[in-house]
Amino acid sequence: MREKLKNMVKKMLTPVLNLLLVLNVSPTFLTFLGLIFSFIPAFFYIKGNFILGGIFLLIFSLFDTLDGTLARIKGEETNFGAFIDSVTDRIQEGVIFVSLIYFYREYLWIVIVLFLSFLFSFSISYTRARAEGLNFNIKKGPMERPERILFLSFSSFFGKNIFPYFLILFLILVFFTFLRRVFEAYKLMKSEEKNKGSNPFK
Repeated sequence: MREKLKNMVKKMLTPVLNLLLVLNVSPTFLTFLGLIFSFIPAFFYIKGNFILGGIFLLIFSLFDTLDGTLARIKGEETNFGAFIDSVTDRIQEGVIFVSLIYFYREYLWIVIVLFLSFLFSFSISYTRARAEGLNFNIKKGPMERPERILFLSFSSFFGKNIFPYFLILFLILVFFTFLRRVFEAYKLMKSEEKNKGSNPFK
């Protein structure tokens, strides 16, 4: 299902990608442009217009996939480019959550749910990055970054009064994803330790 969705998005964005190639746009420039544009849905969330916030969040989340694809096509994939892309992704999520926390600032329980949602959203990405730094690949759980953005986008269409209740489900899903990745990392690392211990030549 996830792969079908990715392929569908790629087909939708092919004309835009071709235009970027013609204009010779840099993937890094596109990454920073996405960071700047993330303030547009944040602005609408602060103003309480959740429908426009959700629409722009959805649009820019689709375009967020373009920088990596553009880099691959142009043969300009670099470690620094991947690093910047990952860092700006975290900042973009932070901008959205901060804008939502500001809007609901008078409702303590919503602020707490938003704070925990952002904490575990960040932790999902960090556990993967930390594991990759130790040469382990973990992607377990239903709430990777594209799924998180889509969830927030579509939840926004129900308006500011219903949105907080979707957040409860969002928090449950991101917490579950975080736990799955921690347990997956534990299993992989324990398995490697056992294999090393059983090999007399190591």
